[in-house]
Amino acid sequence: MSKVQIVTDSTSDIPAEIASALGIKIVPIYIRFGERVYKDGLDITSEEFFQKLTTSSVQPATSQPTPEDFTTVYSQYCDKTEGIISIHISSKISGTYNSALIAKKMMRSNCPIEIIDSTFNSAGAMLVVMEAARQAQAGSSFENTVIATRQAIRKINMLGIFSTMKYLARSGRVSKLSLKPPVS
Repeated sequence: MSKVQIVTDSTSDIPAEIASALGIKIVPIYIRFGERVYKDGLDITSEEFFQKLTTSSVQPATSQPTPEDFTTVYSQYCDKTEGIISIHISSKISGTYNSALIAKKMMRSNCPIEIIDSTFNSAGAMLVVMEAARQAQAGSSFENTVIATRQAIRKINMLGIFSTMKYLARSGRVSKLSLKPPVS
């Protein structure tokens, strides 16, 4: 086991095989379709999610992991590592970062836990988490891994291209007015 444990949430979209190879622990977010709630990556795969998204009349909703979800994971590693670095989806689009902060405050341990807002989602967060994990696997100290993680955040720029804005509009992430062609 590395001196430093890397933790992230499932919005970083790290494939399970890569997470396993790099020693990354993933805490799932919750996805709700109607009355049914799934743990992302455990109860529903990405393929199943996208299938439901395109075929269901119900708009999915997501919610962040609870502080208890994080304390459960942190407790597994606190006595086995020099520290935990927990890297999450941008706090501007999710409450996950705040849940992790609350979990850190709830912990009754001397184990250092650094909660980092990646400022990204999906692939951007994945790149940050993978850099942190590589540092941890190389034997970097807790402090040096935190520094390298923050440096990685500053080096990444993200651009999104969507084949359709339909699902963003349905979720309320973009205005339906932005989907209308301009009037000439």
